[in-house]
Amino acid sequence: MNPAVQEWIKNGSEYFLRQTGDAPHAMQMTLGALARVRDIQATSLAYFDVFWVSAMTAFVIVVLVLLMRRSVAGKGAHIAAE
Repeated sequence: MNPAVQEWIKNGSEYFLRQTGDAPHAMQMTLGALARVRDIQATSLAYFDVFWVSAMTAFVIVVLVLLMRRSVAGKGAHIAAE
């Protein structure tokens, strides 16, 4: 129902029809090209989402590290239980 998709299908079908001369095959090639573009866009958006979540996780970890208290052990003291 999207006018941009309808225009893509119309132009693609005309292009592939000129290339192959076979209308059903031209429509299949057009839909295949549209599916490849959709898959590329979906992959890009998924990558951006993963990058954003990773960046926010790193930011939270850095803030938590900065909020941690320093160790109270004296210099040269053994920390392990004896």
